[in-house]
Amino acid sequence: MSMALIIAIAALLGVVLLGIGFYIWTRYYEARADRTFMTQDDRGFKRALAGKVVLWDYEESVVRGPSAPHIEYVALDPATGGRRTVKLMDVKTGAINLRPQYCAPLPFDAITNDSHKVIVDARVQFSLNRDLLKHVYEIQEFALALETRIQSAFRSEIGKRNDEDLRRGLAEVERAVIEQLRRSEDEGDEAGERGMALGVRFHTANFTYSQPDEFSAPTIA
Repeated sequence: MSMALIIAIAALLGVVLLGIGFYIWTRYYEARADRTFMTQDDRGFKRALAGKVVLWDYEESVVRGPSAPHIEYVALDPATGGRRTVKLMDVKTGAINLRPQYCAPLPFDAITNDSHKVIVDARVQFSLNRDLLKHVYEIQEFALALETRIQSAFRSEIGKRNDEDLRRGLAEVERAVIEQLRRSEDEGDEAGERGMALGVRFHTANFTYSQPDEFSAPTIA
């Protein structure tokens, strides 16, 4: 074998190895307990990454960029006391935050069993469920879906109680709300209803409430 052929083969192997190295470098992702990435192909959602992964399938890509779903929620703004929108996905890199968060919908009304109207100010701790991110991928308005699910759970539990029972049983309502939110991930919003999971783990719930004419003196949980 001539020296020229050996050099040509070595150069070719070098180019191939360089190409493989570049492919690995551009397709390598490291997911952690508190961070993951969603991938998709031409059929839609494919998987949520766990651990150190190289995307060998060229048709599989990380979900990111302008076309990525808006994964965000409404939270309290410590600076103003109002509300702000918090994003759970970095659309530039595709990284998704799995840490526990506090969703705080704008105050909403609910009706007790004996027809008393109350204004509810709620906070619910949640985190995205890596195993169910397919649902997050498919939901068009995640923030709205999460807020609606939380409001529905509080309204349902408050609506089962008379005003006097509500005043005495705030902790009981909070426990029931969390149970309902967790159950809704499997069953739906109401008993016997087949619903769609949001892809969320619900951890804690707490709330205060006031009568429409008692905004200055809310009942504190």
